[in-house]
Amino acid sequence: MRKWVFGLVVAGVLGAGGCEPELQGTCDDAARALAMRVACTPEQVPQYAGQALINGSCAGAFCHSSAAKNGSDPENPDSRRGVPAGFDFDLEHARTPAERERLRAHREEIVDERGQIYGVVVEGEMPPRDLPGFDRVRELQGTFADDGSELPTLDTAEGRAILRAWLLCGAPVAERTTADPALPGAPAGDALDATACGVSANTFDALYDGVIRGSCAVDGCHGGTPPTGMMAFPPDDLDAAYASLVGTGAMGAACTDAPRTRVVAGDPDASLLIQKLEGDGTPDGAACGSRMPLGGPYLAPSVIEAFRAWIADGAQR
Repeated sequence: MRKWVFGLVVAGVLGAGGCEPELQGTCDDAARALAMRVACTPEQVPQYAGQALINGSCAGAFCHSSAAKNGSDPENPDSRRGVPAGFDFDLEHARTPAERERLRAHREEIVDERGQIYGVVVEGEMPPRDLPGFDRVRELQGTFADDGSELPTLDTAEGRAILRAWLLCGAPVAERTTADPALPGAPAGDALDATACGVSANTFDALYDGVIRGSCAVDGCHGGTPPTGMMAFPPDDLDAAYASLVGTGAMGAACTDAPRTRVVAGDPDASLLIQKLEGDGTPDGAACGSRMPLGGPYLAPSVIEAFRAWIADGAQR
């Protein structure tokens, strides 16, 4: 409770008295069906819908995320928005034993605090959309894997119904897809069908609409004014977005130590885009700077493979 009060006071949204709505009910068949419904994040990673809502609305690279910092990260200043250090809800897939333990611990934190989480969401106190930068939250939602409809946000009755069912059913999480190698030891979550999400065609338009628009071309990143990294993805100008990638040299300060081209048509391995998406094997690092999307969640291997295939085929517009 202390952590919630602290965060709400700092955010300036703590109400004057009153009781929060209680999380009531059981994980019956209807709740379980809703809790286990699979959603596709903007990065085309399959997660349970409640998992995707919490990760996209509360964690990501801000607030309840271990990647967020209170003013100490020049690329992401004051991104915790007053949330106490360690009070994190990172629910991305796990690629390493350490990431699995992070997923396990953060899910357990959510289960322990499920009543408080439900209460502040239903009361409209969280996510605190009146703070700068929270317009991005809506752009971090995804779609349902079964019918392609948009995943509702937490300020809607539909989104809160998903959250309620997910919390009542123990906050189930996916830790990987069936295409990812299983980690040793006890799993922290389920393995979801690797084909549940994906890009339908290896064209720039499909990649832009299916991945870039929701993961990169957003306010505060490459769709902002000015965009970060001196690379712009104008949300409504695919020609300009394409021109900023294909055959264009990197211009960010961290990438000027050697000539680098963002996309080398026909050569995925030589393309800085692929190097930034795949990372360098360290937790968040990549060629000349940070892995992208900044702070995660990172793209699913199948989606990165779609970018590789597009580049290998000549990176046509």
